[in-house]
Amino acid sequence: MAELEMEKLYSLQQVAEITGVKVSNLRYWANLGQIRAKKYGRAWMMSGANVQYFLDHGTEEKPEAEE
Repeated sequence: MAELEMEKLYSLQQVAEITGVKVSNLRYWANLGQIRAKKYGRAWMMSGANVQYFLDHGTEEKPEAEE
């Protein structure tokens, strides 16, 4: 795997190529806030540092809402 540039922004397509995870899964997790991604216009982007965090830790589970 190529070394990630921590300050560079990566599209979800690029993250999918790096991680082997489907773009649709990354987009779903981004919408739920389970991965550290930001939306710029219509495109979700992740910094190299956040891609590395995802590789190391996976998704961030959100607690269930109490009823």
